[in-house]
Amino acid sequence: MDTQRLDGDEAFRRWFDPLFADVDRLARDTAPAVPRLAELQRELIALIDVLDPKAARFPQFREPARAATPAGRES
Repeated sequence: MDTQRLDGDEAFRRWFDPLFADVDRLARDTAPAVPRLAELQRELIALIDVLDPKAARFPQFREPARAATPAGRES
């Protein structure tokens, strides 16, 4: 990203202000985002399972993620 433009172009920076505020809020307190991020992780694992059902790619990273999935929930 062109940081000079962010620093020098107020109209351009205003477009990013909501994003910067969200990042600052998340940096102060991650607790509100944890459930949403956990659900996103589960859904991404499910997508990977659809795209790579035989776990040919990066199988070493998939089992720990499945173990973190709550019991009774299929991913």
